[in-house]
Amino acid sequence: FYWDTVTPTSVACPFGGSLSFEPSDSGEAFTFTNCAFSDGFVMTGEGSYDYETYMFTINVTVSGLASGTLTYTRDTDYNLSVTGEYDGATVDLSE
Repeated sequence: FYWDTVTPTSVACPFGGSLSFEPSDSGEAFTFTNCAFSDGFVMTGEGSYDYETYMFTINVTVSGLASGTLTYTRDTDYNLSVTGEYDGATVDLSE
């Protein structure tokens, strides 16, 4: 939470794996490597936060209790969505 936005940093996720973050040309870049914030929901993929558009996006492949691919977005107006596929079902959670 208190990252200096300059130093590439990697932290352990509570149930295994890691989350890394570093500066990018447009803001911040995130990498999830077998990262589990909850037991049985393991994420591998990438994300970004663009300082000019305020767009925050995460694209992950999920494994553990079920598998799938999910995309999380938060746009400039703070509209949230999660789309993709999980456990064979289509996911479309949008505000």
